[in-house]
Amino acid sequence: MESRESLKAYIASIRNYKILTKEEQLALVEKARAGDQKAFTDLINSNLLLVVSIAKKCSRRGVSTMDLVQEGNLGLLMAAKRFKASFNTAFSTYAYLWIQQYMIRFIRNKIPMIKIPERKSELKGLYNVASLDAPLSDSEDLSLGEIVEDKSQNPESLFSEKLLAGELLSLVSTLPKNEKAALSERFGINGGGQKSLRETGERLGVSAEYVRQLENRALRRLRRQYACV
Repeated sequence: MESRESLKAYIASIRNYKILTKEEQLALVEKARAGDQKAFTDLINSNLLLVVSIAKKCSRRGVSTMDLVQEGNLGLLMAAKRFKASFNTAFSTYAYLWIQQYMIRFIRNKIPMIKIPERKSELKGLYNVASLDAPLSDSEDLSLGEIVEDKSQNPESLFSEKLLAGELLSLVSTLPKNEKAALSERFGINGGGQKSLRETGERLGVSAEYVRQLENRALRRLRRQYACV
């Protein structure tokens, strides 16, 4: 009850901060990089409600939503320090990844659930686990493609890709055996390259339609159980 009341009080305290457009955020970024501390603070404040929104999606038993908000705010600060206008994306889009990464790390330290594979070869081909246009959850308009950086291979985009790849691979590893096998074959998670529904069916000894059902079921499961990723 105390945590719930604290969250309500916190939301009330930040509710009046203006939600900025992409252009307004970029203007603040430029001023902040020139040393304007007020611009930096305004940039942070304009995204505090975003942190709360992500924290609610990541919330689960044994983890306080307010704790997640605090961790997410650290991720937001990191994003604000690292973001550059040359990334060619909205600041809030870029910050989303940092915020959720800090929250997920906190959850795993608090409630160990998933072991992240460390072998680089296991990350190969992971980005096609879900369509980049597919929403991250049934209630979230933001798509996977929107939090993956532009294809220009700057250091920040490469870092973001590695973070997201590790998280997605971890989630896929929790699926039932048949669903995991279907996604692994379909999207090249096993390093063998992407395969069509028919090719996957032949590999697994089932029909293409059944592969499609497994794929859809797996993606729904991931979005429902781990919507914050």
